[in-house]
Amino acid sequence: MKKCEKCGKEFEDSMQSCDTCGGALTEEKPQETEEKTFCIYCGGEIAAGDTYCTKCGKSAVEEGKRHCIHCGTPLAENQKFCAKCGAKTNVVVVPKGVETATEKVTEKMKQVNTKKTKRICIAVVVVLILVLLGKTIIPQLTSTEDYLAAGNYAAAYKKAKPEEKEAVLEENLVAVICADVKGNMKDPDSFDLREVWCDLEENRVAIEFGGKNGFGGIVSSFAYYEFDKDEQDYEWQTSVSDLEDEEIYTYLDDANEELEKIWKNIIRGTIKEMRDKKGIKLDDAVIDRINALNEEDLLDDVVLIDEVKEIYPTEEDA
Repeated sequence: MKKCEKCGKEFEDSMQSCDTCGGALTEEKPQETEEKTFCIYCGGEIAAGDTYCTKCGKSAVEEGKRHCIHCGTPLAENQKFCAKCGAKTNVVVVPKGVETATEKVTEKMKQVNTKKTKRICIAVVVVLILVLLGKTIIPQLTSTEDYLAAGNYAAAYKKAKPEEKEAVLEENLVAVICADVKGNMKDPDSFDLREVWCDLEENRVAIEFGGKNGFGGIVSSFAYYEFDKDEQDYEWQTSVSDLEDEEIYTYLDDANEELEKIWKNIIRGTIKEMRDKKGIKLDDAVIDRINALNEEDLLDDVVLIDEVKEIYPTEEDA
């Protein structure tokens, strides 16, 4: 391939002159592709004929050798300044494939930050799940016993299983009776419930309780309640200090005293009968819950819930 020296038009090798301008043709020589060389330490390009990298100073022909990047003077291993031009040479160069301490720390920080971010995200998700599920899970964690211990008989009744509901109503009734007994004591703060007999078949409730007498001593007493069809509620009948029949002295007691002793002896016999009857004595757990309510000053606030009427006798039963 030939080329016109004047106009630059290209011609076949057989042509002798340019048919356009008449200029002489010269044969074009193929351009040699210059092979580029790169530093194995920093990646900088090394010009043809150079024996060192002008970027980092590392030798391209002798391993471990370096040169001043300004004037090319060979440098000793620990030489900080060029002896020829005075340029500073303490450039830290890391061989290819080796990470610097900074790179390692940076990479480690990235890993730590990534892990930390993941932990934070997981924690946030867990909290959101707990918040969303809390409204349905937490109420289910409150049992019937928890509501009873708090004196919340309405919630306890609602929470209770069908076979537990009557027991909840019994406990509510007994708690109200205990509050009534406590309110009529000489020292209400000394009230201590000990035993309860709840005989719904016969519409009667008896409790044994302790408390201080007028002399400051702790004594045990019994209170007896029966369902009053006129009042449509359980009403106090009497209280006795023990269950031993009281002697009646016809020549000493007046008519009223004699009648009162007879009445109390009848109640004593009824309570003893109830003590011997199976299935009507309430569990110790009930006693403990009611005493706990009293200690926390909650017993006086207990009221009968409407559902208690379910265990009251009907007009026919009464």
